Amino acid sequence: MSIELSYKPLYRQIYDILYQRITSSVYKIGEELPPEKSLAAEFGVSISTIRQAVGLLVEEGLIIRKQGVGTFVSNNPLKLAFFGWIGETEKGHQVISKIIELFEKKNPNLKVEYINSRYEDVKRNYIDMVQNGSAPDVVQIDNNWTSSLASMGLLEPLAGLLPDSNLQSRDPDVDLKGGTYKGQLFSVAWGLGPSALIYNKKLAKKFGLNLNGEITLQDFVEVCVQISSHSQNDGVAAFGLAKNIDIIYNLYPFLSAFSADVVDDGGQIVIDHAEMELAFRWIKELLEKSRVAVGEDLRELRRYLLQDKLVFLQDGPWIGGILREETGFADISEHFGVLVNPGRTDEAFSSFTRNHSLAISSISTNKDIAGKFVDFLTSDPEVTALFVNNTGLLPASRDLGRSLGGDPYYGPFLRQLRRSKPLNANSPYFEKALRFAADAAVNILFEEHDLRKELAEKAYYLRMLYAD
Repeated sequence: MSIELSYKPLYRQIYDILYQRITSSVYKIGEELPPEKSLAAEFGVSISTIRQAVGLLVEEGLIIRKQGVGTFVSNNPLKLAFFGWIGETEKGHQVISKIIELFEKKNPNLKVEYINSRYEDVKRNYIDMVQNGSAPDVVQIDNNWTSSLASMGLLEPLAGLLPDSNLQSRDPDVDLKGGTYKGQLFSVAWGLGPSALIYNKKLAKKFGLNLNGEITLQDFVEVCVQISSHSQNDGVAAFGLAKNIDIIYNLYPFLSAFSADVVDDGGQIVIDHAEMELAFRWIKELLEKSRVAVGEDLRELRRYLLQDKLVFLQDGPWIGGILREETGFADISEHFGVLVNPGRTDEAFSSFTRNHSLAISSISTNKDIAGKFVDFLTSDPEVTALFVNNTGLLPASRDLGRSLGGDPYYGPFLRQLRRSKPLNANSPYFEKALRFAADAAVNILFEEHDLRKELAEKAYYLRMLYAD
């Protein structure tokens, strides 16, 4: 093997190759490395250059020298820390444990430690871990967090850390765009999360609803009125809205149907534009004509759906894993259905993607291995099947996703994906913008604030924020 021309010193190039062989288990734990003379001949360099490269590996504890015997791969596997919320549920913990087992089986020189947190606490805890110098190597994030974490220097750009085959298998719009900040890719989807309309089939049958095929906005209003005025309705709500930040996720698909947004693709504040006013007037009409459940958050609304108190809920495909775990149903499609969001025929989009994504810590000392783990999580067919079947999320690989098109649960989400776009989270202030929008929605819909004044006020503060 000859070393290519590079700005790296020869010993660093050889170190990189030997490091890759060790982390890829070409040289297995406890195995002796080839003699220095053999390595020097293989790479066409001097023995002193080989010794420099080997010395670095010894310093890092990857290999050990035994005087008079040889040089061996350390018996201690290289450790990688993975932090996320997939293990928040019992089933999720079983899934990530199995995935790690598969990774370690294929990479016996590597060991992964999983650190669990509640979804609501992951971002704050990750920031604290970085500040305390105990950051994980890989972190599971909501793709909407990418810009704020990257702007703080907490994420590593993924260029060169993931193979081209992984990136080329992804959709540039619904996946890669959502993980990009200032032209650099910082996160990639583990599972795609287009938001669609979930419904309780038992209640749909009770109220005589015909929900075959896609529906328009007017169809949805009429269906909600039918539910609310039905003679057998004993307190069941047609649709659910949260009173916290989740309300914006409940409403965003409806806003998209009117081409309304909080921030447009060019980074301009458009919350006070005519499209937003039109969308809110339609939503207010829906609330006036039908029975709507108001929950403290999305978790409470999901309980209403499970308890047969709610017919429709706007949610992502991860609800499949939640419903499966909560009910014990092997096939949730027998009990819960999925509809592509109601929209207008002249609008290209009727939803958004909120992906469960993966990123690498900027202070990780094992970035190459972290990239290898992210690639494994998102491209290995066995792991993808295990992840998708248990979480409900759509696979990040377009090729793997196509096979699910005929599934009664995944099929509608895949169709919704084609009419979805990532939220415009290119600014580190985007999460604050969503909170402003959620506050406006609560004030307009529940506190009877003047629609135009409320939107104008939020637009004023958001423009000051984004101008900073």
